Amino acid sequence: MTTLAFPVLTTTRLTLREVTPLDAPSLLTYLADERVVAQMGLDPFQTEADALDEINWYHSIRTEQTGLRWGITEHATPDIIGS
Repeated sequence: MTTLAFPVLTTTRLTLREVTPLDAPSLLTYLADERVVAQMGLDPFQTEADALDEINWYHSIRTEQTGLRWGITEHATPDIIGS
């Protein structure tokens, strides 16, 4: 199976891009917030290992062709602010 390059989308303010293991700290920042995860069916993340598990899930759904999850960044910073 050939894997296509991950699609990158941009707007005037945001970039939607692939999430990588290097993004674990910024994923942890927002997924540790109870207000963010309240409607997601998740407990707040506690560790970078939790964030890495989430990133691995993003990669698995793409590999299995069952989904695609973008990381959302503002142009001013590479930090993931949502997905």
